Amino acid sequence: MEAAGPNVKKSPVTLT
Repeated sequence: MEAAGPNVKKSPVTLT
């Protein structure tokens, strides 16, 4: 769980 912001574009797995 890093930065669930612009990172979601490169790593959507961060949200899940």
